[in-house]
Amino acid sequence: AIPPAAAAAIAAAAAAMGQTIGRAPLLPAPKHFVNLPKACIYELWEAFNDIAEGFGMTSDEFLEILRVCLKDYLEYSEKKLDNIAKAVFIIFDDDQNDLVDALEFLAAFAVISGMTPEEKTRYVFGIFDFDESGLLSVDEMILALRTTISGLTKLSAVDSPLESDIEHIAIQAFGDLKTIDGSMVTREKFLEFCATTPELVSWLEYFGDIDEFGVEVLNPSDKMATELVNHGARILPRAVEDFAAMDTDSGQMSKVAIEAKGLAINIKPSAPWQNTVSFTEPSVIPKKIPATAPDVHLDLDWVHGFNAKQARQNVDYSHKGEIVYPAGAVGVVLDVASKKQVFMNAHTDIILCMKVLAMPKKKQTLVVSGEAGKLAKVIVWNTGVLGKAPEVLKVLKGFHQDGVAHVGWAPDGEVIITVGSAGMHCVALYEWRTGAMVFSAQATEQPVLDTCWTRQDQFVTCGTNHMHIWTKTGKAYRRQRGLFGKKASAQAILCAKAFGEVVVSGAASGHLYVWEGRNCIRAVKAHSGAITALHVIGRMDDGSGEGAGPAAGGFEKPGGLCTGSTDGKIQLWSAELEVGACFDLASLGGVSKTVQSVNWDFANHKILIGSWSSEVFEMNDIEGFDINDGPVVQGHFEHRLFGLSVNPANGTEYVTVGEDKTVRIWDTETHTLKTMSVLDTMAHCVSWSPDGELLAVGLGYKPGGFGPGAKRQRKDGAFLILQRSDLTIVQEARDSKQLISSIKWSPDGGTLAVTSYDRAIYLYNVGDWASTAKCRGHKGRITGLDWSTDANFLQSTDDLGELIFWEADSGEQRTARTMRDIEWETQTCVYGWPLKSAWGQFDDSCALAASYRAHGGTVIATVDQFSRLRMWRYPCVADEPNWVEARGHGGPCSNVTFTIDDSFVITTGREDCCVFQWRYRMEGMPTDEAITEEEPVGSQLFDFIDHEKFARPEAVEAANADDRSKIFIMEERAAEEDFTPVRPWQRSVVAPSRPPPERLDEPVDGLRLEWVYGFPAQGGGG
Repeated sequence: AIPPAAAAAIAAAAAAMGQTIGRAPLLPAPKHFVNLPKACIYELWEAFNDIAEGFGMTSDEFLEILRVCLKDYLEYSEKKLDNIAKAVFIIFDDDQNDLVDALEFLAAFAVISGMTPEEKTRYVFGIFDFDESGLLSVDEMILALRTTISGLTKLSAVDSPLESDIEHIAIQAFGDLKTIDGSMVTREKFLEFCATTPELVSWLEYFGDIDEFGVEVLNPSDKMATELVNHGARILPRAVEDFAAMDTDSGQMSKVAIEAKGLAINIKPSAPWQNTVSFTEPSVIPKKIPATAPDVHLDLDWVHGFNAKQARQNVDYSHKGEIVYPAGAVGVVLDVASKKQVFMNAHTDIILCMKVLAMPKKKQTLVVSGEAGKLAKVIVWNTGVLGKAPEVLKVLKGFHQDGVAHVGWAPDGEVIITVGSAGMHCVALYEWRTGAMVFSAQATEQPVLDTCWTRQDQFVTCGTNHMHIWTKTGKAYRRQRGLFGKKASAQAILCAKAFGEVVVSGAASGHLYVWEGRNCIRAVKAHSGAITALHVIGRMDDGSGEGAGPAAGGFEKPGGLCTGSTDGKIQLWSAELEVGACFDLASLGGVSKTVQSVNWDFANHKILIGSWSSEVFEMNDIEGFDINDGPVVQGHFEHRLFGLSVNPANGTEYVTVGEDKTVRIWDTETHTLKTMSVLDTMAHCVSWSPDGELLAVGLGYKPGGFGPGAKRQRKDGAFLILQRSDLTIVQEARDSKQLISSIKWSPDGGTLAVTSYDRAIYLYNVGDWASTAKCRGHKGRITGLDWSTDANFLQSTDDLGELIFWEADSGEQRTARTMRDIEWETQTCVYGWPLKSAWGQFDDSCALAASYRAHGGTVIATVDQFSRLRMWRYPCVADEPNWVEARGHGGPCSNVTFTIDDSFVITTGREDCCVFQWRYRMEGMPTDEAITEEEPVGSQLFDFIDHEKFARPEAVEAANADDRSKIFIMEERAAEEDFTPVRPWQRSVVAPSRPPPERLDEPVDGLRLEWVYGFPAQGGGG
């Protein structure tokens, strides 16, 4: 038995041996042999057995072993390898007897290799298990530790612990035995001892993650790859005011703090426009303008585009074959067959990442998505069960700040991984059903570009010049750096997937890297551009392929691999990574050739492809044809989106233009893109002519964009006139050299007004496009413009808060007092008397981005930088008015409009580049959804009819009764009590050039009732 005195000596020895901190400073020659893969280490052992004649190796034997095992791997010439090997031999031969201890060399090389700590200790046990019994005696145990530590100290010039100290540490492995004489330690006991003894653990870590030597660092030469890396590293900053306004749950305390400062009117100076509007109040206004919210409903009807530039690999299939993807702050589930979208709208900021877990056997699809924001949320939701809309299952928040960049499902579907956007890109693991965080750690300061699970107890993260392998050890996960070795170059790793027992990753150079453990064991040149997306399909035991399979984690038997790249190619691979079919995204007609997402549905022979240009295609995986004859999702994609206008001659059409240089005409009924044209310059604004035949497009770049090409354009300050039918250019002109910020046709269609960041308004005669006037007087860059109904006047606003009025004929400025009773064709200027209460009472940094008055004249819509769409009563001048609000865009909105019949509200996102179509209806109108299957059709309509159909207003009753006295009184009081704007058709009325003579007498024709069809069956009984 070990006496107490001996135990005390062992404890003292442990203290003397100490625990190492940091990374071992290897001598120059041994650095060439750090992080060798497992296969090379075992080859050294086999070569030693074949070549050496004993445990004392000569210089020739040492050199021969290294030549045989490492020459090809290191890719060194024989001369270079021999010189390095001789230097290492001298280091080991410290007694200069021309012999080195073979076990010392083999054990030391194993510890500085790229194997895992368990693999290293297993290897050391094996080379000292001389009789291969699986047991070590006390002497063998002491020899193993003493020899290994001796070799390591020689390679690093670190002082070696005393042999007595090492012996006492070794004896601890037998501490639970009554006597150590004749005792043996099993392999499992040895592994456990090395993994739990602090001194040995610290030495393994000290020599276990040494920086790679001689690895080439490769910077992306592909501009698109650089763009993707920059997007992966980008943080979307959110101020406290953004947090308070956008996050209606967590931001409440911040909102209270803002309101506690007091009213904005008391703590900040008035803007210039606020001083102006006091002179523009109409001389006749309604006596009472209610402060209540307007009686309207907004329902999200359709979304065009998706978050193509915010993330990659975010378009996937559900178990039913629906397409799931993020658009702004909304999760979209698209049924291509029925052409129907359903939405998950619980996020409060733009969705940065999304992963789908399709479970066909459970008939369920789970989705996890993460957002940007100061206190970013992670939401777990399903795509809908038994015909129901998507349902939020769990909301996780409180850990990540400034956004969640990546999420992923563990193979069992019970644990999710999240990776933060900022700082050290912290990693967190959650048991999502309970909301418990089971692990968290810092990852790296370098941008993390992807993450995936490899098995239930291991995941990887990858990014700029790194691959990290996280393996579960106890209740925590231990991070180890992936080793590029001689097979690969350190560069941006954009994506990674488990592929059976290995991991495949896509690099910026177009290579597929194959990882076994920590080591990159193979590099395959797969694409000419950066590999941006990977998808693995599984293989059943009978060898038959399975479709998307369980989307999380790896497969025991990979069936194949699909890769996408910035070169526009979609490449299929076998389970052995043999090249299969290759398809080109350009053959589908996409605007961009960069693939950002792939999903291979092998069972249905189709590939789901998401492109950088915000398009989603379905391609046949055998012949490569477009299954749907065009994209099933498409939208604007690059930089930012600003321009929006509706067709005044067609209630179903509207047009958008953006900094992606595209002009797009959309249809509200079919939810399709009807026409598109690509320009040679970024576009900022657009306006439709009153007859619907021409489009005016203002060109230019607004400073503040992100990405390549985000700079001033060659044609900044120009405008185009396009033919509606085919978007061909009718006229092009340029009188400014700065961005065209707004462009509007006069109501009569005779004049075009163009505003520029050069602080001027240019007026042109439609037809010959001659300049008729120029308005100057703004101190800031002009941001908004409206025409008066009679086309005689203009109002404009700028970014310094000015509101100025103009004569259209002369371009002269008018005083505000003289404009108080002018009727305006539109109200798109966000400054003015009709919107003076829409700016809020408090200094919350709210800035209205756009406004538009409904054609009915009683409601006005606004959008702001907090992603809010709000409906106000028009004019919005009551104290503390209420509103109807809807959200969906990820970040600032840029524009809003009503369709000509007020059926829809259209909004655009500045940064998400998505177009949202909202169904707009008045309160009380019955909808199809209100009629359930349990009740007879029409049963719910009776209550509506009984209460409202026959409750006519007094004015209607008077008109029906032909009460001339009441009609006369109403006409006299109309300007005061029945205040409504002029109807749209009235504004468009133009007298013919040769009008017929006017007659005031009654027509001579008469009418006689001849027959009646139907009767009021729903009006009541009897």
